[in-house]
Amino acid sequence: MSDAINHPPHYTAGPIEVIDYIEQIVKQYPPEIGYHIGNALKYLSRAPLKGNMAQDLGKAVWYIERAASINASETGVQIAPSPSTLDGY
Repeated sequence: MSDAINHPPHYTAGPIEVIDYIEQIVKQYPPEIGYHIGNALKYLSRAPLKGNMAQDLGKAVWYIERAASINASETGVQIAPSPSTLDGY
């Protein structure tokens, strides 16, 4: 029987549960951007499983760009432009 609250199928498709992976990865990031990285990982992990891949990929990009923006404001290091700003090249 599926447990949609504690173990939803779109987060348990692989050998480890997505939340366990996210918790390990986020520890490596500064706290001010860890939340955003975690959300990006969540959306990337579920994108092919929830039925709206484009929306989940877009959300992941939004969180990554937000994390990069916060990092840039703290370090002065800018990231490369996102694919959306490269349209037409």
